[in-house]
Amino acid sequence: MHARCPSKDDDANNVISQDDANKKLHRKRTIPYSKGTVAIVTTVTLIALGFLLLFRKEDRQEYASSASQFQKATSSSSNGASSDSIPSCEESPWKPDEDLVGACPGIQKVDGISTANECAKSCCAKGDDCITWQFRLDKGCLQGKDVRIGMEKDGPSAYCSDHPPLRWKGQFISKDGEGACSLQTWKPNSQPGQCFGLGDVRKGIGSAEDCMKSCCSSSDKCGAWQFHSSLGCFYGKSMFSCQASDDPIVFEPFVGRRKYQNHRTYSGPARSE
Repeated sequence: MHARCPSKDDDANNVISQDDANKKLHRKRTIPYSKGTVAIVTTVTLIALGFLLLFRKEDRQEYASSASQFQKATSSSSNGASSDSIPSCEESPWKPDEDLVGACPGIQKVDGISTANECAKSCCAKGDDCITWQFRLDKGCLQGKDVRIGMEKDGPSAYCSDHPPLRWKGQFISKDGEGACSLQTWKPNSQPGQCFGLGDVRKGIGSAEDCMKSCCSSSDKCGAWQFHSSLGCFYGKSMFSCQASDDPIVFEPFVGRRKYQNHRTYSGPARSE
């Protein structure tokens, strides 16, 4: 038999077979390297993610702590309490839909109480010995008997302002003498804190200047006056229980309640001319 001479097709097949062999060899060399690389990269990535998650966990805890502190600081107004958080008094319910935001003369400070909730609970537990309470950070807990608010007609003589503390124009005529009745020498900013005892609003007076002039020309020996643009002019023989004005907090609202009294109507003007 004669040996068959290699043909061009055989040469092509040999080339393909050699290429396949080279590819297989290359695959054997590179696959372990690729698996090892993936394993290393995966391990490093997991470690990095672990540190990242740990950091984020600590960061979330720090954020949560800061947010909690911020919420505590801002959930209450500067009077030291949120009006919505006041505990109820089952024995003698508070008068509904009411908050004693204005100053109430005649109620006394109770030592050892530092929050509005404690003040409310203390007043509730005292029965008829405590009808009214208020709280503000600078004043602490104030408690006392029943009071009127604003223009209520019936009830005791002591009454509370029905609005938060405001900055007033005002002056004691009796203390400052004739100079208090002159526009050249008057001191309309000498009494910015609200005072009591001046009676009802004087109608038809629209400015501090006119309020002062009306007081000074009054035949009733007017001794003091106060004016506020939204509330009007008040004057009379004297005023008392004037609100201090040396600290900005004195113009912040109070938090307070009073127990509902069945014998009262809570209506009508406080007094008539």
